[in-house]
Amino acid sequence: MLLNARLNPDMFAFTRQAQIVTDQAKGGAARLAGVPVPKYEDAETTIDEL
Repeated sequence: MLLNARLNPDMFAFTRQAQIVTDQAKGGAARLAGVPVPKYEDAETTIDEL
């Protein structure tokens, strides 16, 4: 399955990598805007949810 795929054994799975990228984007934007960083539960299990 694509969501659990890894290019290399020491990498995070695709789902976790997508969560990290979006967390960095929302965190950076929030810090630049001077507002608290929004927190969302990382519970995505499908491509549509990601």
